[in-house]
Amino acid sequence: MANIRINRNAEGIPTSATIRVFKGRGADGKQLKPWVLNVDLSACKTEKAALKKADSAAAIFEKQCKEGQVADGRKRFEEYALYVIDLKESRETLKRSTIARYKELLGRITPEIGFMKLSEIRPDHLNSLYSKLSAPGSARNGGTLSPKTVTEHHRLCHMIFEQAVKEGLLVTNPADRVTLPKVNKKDVNYYQPETVEKILAALENEPIKWKLFIHLLLVSACRRGEILGLTWGAIDFQNRRIHITQSVLYSPERKGKGKAESGLYVDTPKTKTSVRWITIPQETLNLIAEYKQDEMKQGYNTFDRFRADSFVFTQLDGKSPMHPHSVKCFLERFEKKNDLPHLNAHAFRHTAASMLLFGGADLAGVSKRLGHSKISTTSDIYCHVIEQSDKRNADILENALYSSKTKKA
Repeated sequence: MANIRINRNAEGIPTSATIRVFKGRGADGKQLKPWVLNVDLSACKTEKAALKKADSAAAIFEKQCKEGQVADGRKRFEEYALYVIDLKESRETLKRSTIARYKELLGRITPEIGFMKLSEIRPDHLNSLYSKLSAPGSARNGGTLSPKTVTEHHRLCHMIFEQAVKEGLLVTNPADRVTLPKVNKKDVNYYQPETVEKILAALENEPIKWKLFIHLLLVSACRRGEILGLTWGAIDFQNRRIHITQSVLYSPERKGKGKAESGLYVDTPKTKTSVRWITIPQETLNLIAEYKQDEMKQGYNTFDRFRADSFVFTQLDGKSPMHPHSVKCFLERFEKKNDLPHLNAHAFRHTAASMLLFGGADLAGVSKRLGHSKISTTSDIYCHVIEQSDKRNADILENALYSSKTKKA
């Protein structure tokens, strides 16, 4: 039953009504805060009309509350956003790197809308936020955030509001009705065959560890963290393949004074389908065997160093996984020393995928090798490569079907 309180002015004339519908009691036995509705009665000419309007509004409001059509969005955005992120983290529904990214994005969002109540935030508030994020000076270096990064902020806002809708704090998601900046797709960065040849030739003068690491990036199409997470037990010499089951990542939030707080952590690969077997060339397996022999010469305890669960690529202690930043530093030195274009680990993944597609490999097979959850993901990323490959296929068909006709003419 709704509770109605009639508010009157100094003359005793009804001016408004405060209607409360109680939610019941929580698990601790305490009464939950009720739903509240304020009704303006100042336009009613008589007391009877005012009371009738209040009764009618109370009946409708109580019905809406019982049917879940009334939300309670009094929580402030910042408080609720942190709650949602902590909830996702505790339930392990998101990767650690994603959680860290969300907290970083939240740093730009909360100064604009963090103080507002959930129920107060409208699409125009979010549009204003995205406009500010798109303005010059929004990036750390004083530049402008890209449309892709602005869209990342939107996705986080949408997720938070969607949870509020799910929990009955909001009726609708305000992020559903915003206008986002247009994101122009960039072609993936991959190396041309002549550049790959120069890279492979230059690697002959590098330590076997780096020679092997870059070879693995190129032939496996793995992510950097997946190669760093490779263990000796994940190498199947007999069947010429490696098993990708984990990834080594770095998060600044995890960095502390102690060795255990280096910021490095081991996680599962990006998606469920990223756990996969990948066949590699015999030459790469030979490099692995050569690298193992070299590690033995370094004087490492062979039992500990080459156990099934020991990392293939380690730091100087022979136990801790190699730091992702070490790969970045090597590539920077390597490109300068050999007059090569800018190199980054992920570009080797794109290069491998592009070479496979240009070589006529089927899209499903390439997608599986990359560890993508959907073939459409692969086709979206490499659409320009597939288009160029299709043109080449048309030329092959033309030569096969019409070459004899051209000769006769």
